Amino acid sequence: MVHGKKKYGFEMKYTETPRATKSMHAAIELLKLDRLDVIYPGKETFLLDNKIVAKSLKVAITENRK
Repeated sequence: MVHGKKKYGFEMKYTETPRATKSMHAAIELLKLDRLDVIYPGKETFLLDNKIVAKSLKVAITENRK
């Protein structure tokens, strides 16, 4: 997704403990993403790596309603 001059990517994971993977880093590099959000069914939002953020599904849905 492109918003202004920023490029964002999204990946869905069905796990309570998402982790950054080689494929996520490859996607960031190849697609020149500014951030990759990993949407998962947990409750917390936290940084997995420099440009990778784990977000709860509830937070991701709520953010898009604003």
